[in-house]
Amino acid sequence: MKTSKKVTRSDCFSRIEGGEQPVVVSARDENEQSQFVAERIEELREQGIPLSEIAVLFRSSSHSFDLEIELAKHGIPFRKFGGIRFAESAHIKDALAFLRVVVKPSDTLSWFRALKLIDHIGDATVYQILDHLDVERKEFRSTRTKEGLFRKLHRFPARASYQAQLGRLARVLTSVLESKSPGEQLSTVLRFYRPLLKTKYDDAPRRGRDLEHLQAIAKRYKTSSRLLDDVALDPSDATQRSVARRSSGFVTLSTVHSAKGLEWDSLFVIWMTDGWFPSSRFQDEFDDFEEERRLLYVATTRAKRDLHFVYPLNVYRGPESDSLPALSRFLVPISHTILPRASLLGVE
Repeated sequence: MKTSKKVTRSDCFSRIEGGEQPVVVSARDENEQSQFVAERIEELREQGIPLSEIAVLFRSSSHSFDLEIELAKHGIPFRKFGGIRFAESAHIKDALAFLRVVVKPSDTLSWFRALKLIDHIGDATVYQILDHLDVERKEFRSTRTKEGLFRKLHRFPARASYQAQLGRLARVLTSVLESKSPGEQLSTVLRFYRPLLKTKYDDAPRRGRDLEHLQAIAKRYKTSSRLLDDVALDPSDATQRSVARRSSGFVTLSTVHSAKGLEWDSLFVIWMTDGWFPSSRFQDEFDDFEEERRLLYVATTRAKRDLHFVYPLNVYRGPESDSLPALSRFLVPISHTILPRASLLGVE
């Protein structure tokens, strides 16, 4: 905050003695960032630190998507504030429903979700389509049987009001089936889904960014089945409460805005990548940029004893960007003596 041109300088000191020196940790990519945080939380739990005294903060709600998957895989209960969980977001469920239909055509719930995204298709029509396809009484394990199923979908005697869209859906599902990479499969799905997203949600641009994040996550998977299995690991509230009772509470995942006034013994601030924190959307206006600096100050002062800033070195910034990820400009000027740097590949 000393470098801020908007605040009066004041030196503050903690009355808490002990604790570890804050550290910046660079990870190879987003998933390695998530694995580091999950494994470090497990270490803290083994050392007797209650999960209720551990938190992970981030600038935007979507920044925790990959971490949520990783925590679920490790069986670490968490609660999220300042946004909806990744697996519970309606638009994420929409997009994944198309993949589930291809991976497991007998999944009638996914058929319902995918089909009802099309205008003029309601519950009664979905039942007619599923009865026509006979998905509940047949096995669809081979590529050939799935291809036949999607051809049959194309032949459904649809009304003119939705015939074109239903035919397009059949072609999209066939294309997804023919693609081998989950990233390519999701890209095909999103070309079909994005126009529907714009008509269904008022905040389509934000949800569109979430879907780009989902696509980046999908690219690291070898099969869509594994991706869907990992997302499905998101535990129920009852399961989380049961695990939390044995683990002294929940880990807190929170946007910085939602963390004001709270403190934890051990804190991780993730996505300390320039363009993410501070957000690239707020770097041009002076007041917005200074607000980003103040938010980082809020995040930093939530830690009582243990603080890690973590950022990935390899991230997807979108097709229009050719810049490489770098540590947040807020942290770069701080001396390595005060804020040591470390890498998961070794000391920097």
